[in-house]
Amino acid sequence: MKHTDMTQLPASDFFGAVENMLSDGYDVEFTVTGNSMWPVLRHGRDRVIISSYGDKKIQPGDTVLYCPIREKYLLHRIMFVKNGNFRAAGDNNCFYDGNFSTDCIVGRVTTYIRKEKKYSADSFAMRTWSFCWRVLFPIRKTLLWLLRKRVNKNLTTDVKKINDK
Repeated sequence: MKHTDMTQLPASDFFGAVENMLSDGYDVEFTVTGNSMWPVLRHGRDRVIISSYGDKKIQPGDTVLYCPIREKYLLHRIMFVKNGNFRAAGDNNCFYDGNFSTDCIVGRVTTYIRKEKKYSADSFAMRTWSFCWRVLFPIRKTLLWLLRKRVNKNLTTDVKKINDK
């Protein structure tokens, strides 16, 4: 479904409304902004559906929306959970965001939407990706460099093809 009517809101207002909708039992879909979750999520193109955690156990590998500091919302992957705290990192980041209480988690990504195709966050493919990406965290900087090089090569090839027409 294409959405053509858009309104620009300050992030704190938007995510405040998201929090209210989740607490009322609704799921919320929105387009992601920023590059911290690349290569899984692309800025301005991909969307996510967020649900409340409810009674579900918070697990490493979950992508969550959380608010560690008043009016500062992040959508990142949980790397570790211990004693009611968690550490998270964006898939495009080579550092952890910090150590936070699980109480600051607003909701969990249940569905990724790329090019209008939906992918369950609980699917075998997404869970496998999440596990591997977390395990490979120590060499993530090199892996991201290789991925960017590959993407840039593909973009250069595509531009050359267009120019040759």
